[in-house]
Amino acid sequence: MRNEFWKHQTEALLLWPLAIVISTSMIVVGIILMCLIDLGAGGLVFCGTILLILALSILFSNKKILTKIEFSESGILLKRFNKNILYANWNEINEVTTTPFSRPITYLSFVSNKDKIDVELTKKMYDTIMTLCPNIYVKTQINNIERFKCFHKDDRK
Repeated sequence: MRNEFWKHQTEALLLWPLAIVISTSMIVVGIILMCLIDLGAGGLVFCGTILLILALSILFSNKKILTKIEFSESGILLKRFNKNILYANWNEINEVTTTPFSRPITYLSFVSNKDKIDVELTKKMYDTIMTLCPNIYVKTQINNIERFKCFHKDDRK
């Protein structure tokens, strides 16, 4: 059983499309104003172009964005554009910690001797990890994190 999830999906779904839409709209509004009024709106087109180039370069150069994480019985695999970036075996993981990003978002960090893998844990990821991970130590550490206690509460009342 293998399951893939987008890493940092909130950022990829909200921040980057918003940045691209805003910069593109600046370019379009600037071109319309240049055609209707005069060349004074060229600064708006210039700023929009710079912002669009900056957003696209960060989007494609940052290895955290547009990355998939695959959980399997053997370990955790990070992939970007179908190329394997990093692999951690469940037995190599020494520690599981949290990294607060913002109030509603907390990343779960799998720390091994070599690397650290951060994921924005969801209920679906939690269930997948609890199903696939053979390492009881990793499962126990995840269950002991206060922020994720809601994922393993008993649904019966």
